[in-house]
Amino acid sequence: MLKPIVAVGSLLTGAATAAVVVYMQTNPLAFTSAPTDSWKPSSVAPPAAPVYLDAVEDEASDLKPAALVPTPPPPKRVVKAVRKPVAAPAPKVEPTYKPCTDWRDIGVKAVAGPTGAEPRRVRALCLE
Repeated sequence: MLKPIVAVGSLLTGAATAAVVVYMQTNPLAFTSAPTDSWKPSSVAPPAAPVYLDAVEDEASDLKPAALVPTPPPPKRVVKAVRKPVAAPAPKVEPTYKPCTDWRDIGVKAVAGPTGAEPRRVRALCLE
């Protein structure tokens, strides 16, 4: 009985959401307090055409640019590569383990027979 109620409720909620979206698309200022015709564009005159001015000759244009003085080259840098001695890698030591607990049974204990689910005997290993 609960599933049909949830299905109908979800359907009605989705339909109401779609209706609100459509209404907001057609009336952009529907839920605002502004007057309804304030959103309409006002009649604004188009921008005036640009005014082009005549080029003015500058008296300083007769001056020639100063002679370019070559800059001295940057000083040469000497880089000496020094090889650092490579440290020998530490010898790899394999950890050794030894049993540190007694044997115990793990696994399924309620199933009997040749199912492959017999209890197994294990013990924990610790570093020496």
